[in-house]
Amino acid sequence: MNDTNGNHVGVDVNSLVSTVSAPVAYYAGDGENAKVPVTLESAQPIQAWIDYDGGSGVLNLTIAPVSVADRPHRPLISTKLDLRPVFKENMYVGFSSSTGKLASSHYILAWIFRTNGLAQSIDLRRLPKVPRPSTGPSKLVVIKFAAVVCAGTLALIAAAMVVVLWLRKRAALADKLEDWELEHPHSSQINNLGGNMG
Repeated sequence: MNDTNGNHVGVDVNSLVSTVSAPVAYYAGDGENAKVPVTLESAQPIQAWIDYDGGSGVLNLTIAPVSVADRPHRPLISTKLDLRPVFKENMYVGFSSSTGKLASSHYILAWIFRTNGLAQSIDLRRLPKVPRPSTGPSKLVVIKFAAVVCAGTLALIAAAMVVVLWLRKRAALADKLEDWELEHPHSSQINNLGGNMG
């Protein structure tokens, strides 16, 4: 998929295969030594700028934590890309993200799209707060649930044992023969009763 590592940003055009990708970082100044890595899994808010010049076919992607006040002067990714076959008169623009095997939530708090010229800046002070992830059921709820399940299971086992013992006792009583049953035959054959009845 042309991805550099698990902590990267990439440009994908109608495909999961990245046209270009780079480990997430921003330039705090000039030169390669000014490159500051950013960890996407850190849960810190991140801002991104995506600029595309249709005339030159250059796409620039710049990224930085929200704590960095000014837009970095150097983009993380700068690539020549002909998007004319992709762009239509009417189309949708969107974002996607994934974490592979990890469970994660991604929030886009604000974004601006403009077709000609530079988009206006976003007032970061007015952004909504990132929702807190749910912590799942509390330990007490899990313990209560386990106790109810165990008690229910024990009650079912006890009820099954009572039924089995009752059926065995009933079968034992049914099989016991009385003395008079042993002295007399259990069945007799009816022979011809004769032809004169009635």
